Amino acid sequence: GREAVDFMLTKSIQRIKDRGVREEDILARYSDIEFILMLEGAPLKRAKRIAERLLELFDNKPFYYFNDYLRPTLSIGLAETKPTMKNAVDLFKEADFGLYESKKLGGNRSTVYGAASFDTVDKDTDPYRTQ
Repeated sequence: GREAVDFMLTKSIQRIKDRGVREEDILARYSDIEFILMLEGAPLKRAKRIAERLLELFDNKPFYYFNDYLRPTLSIGLAETKPTMKNAVDLFKEADFGLYESKKLGGNRSTVYGAASFDTVDKDTDPYRTQ
């Protein structure tokens, strides 16, 4: 129920903060089960590597909760600032489009929103995958 979801969210946030991001990165809750991670100054190539690391943090690593295993999935949308963007809302919209494309494709992946197409990165095909 709701307690299990809260437990999983708390543990997921702790896992990300402990092993997934830099101290200066900003992780914030956006909605019930969605979060924003701002990587100020990080180019898209680095953001892809971070997304890969986050996916690996949860790949086959469930949380044990009252005699059961909870298996969270991650859907990640990535965007990079562009000179044509008027404000942070434009950046957020692009990342949000990428997020929903990741969800549509089944989750456990990151997607970069682009003007011409989506660049989908999953843990098996990411060219920036950390070894």
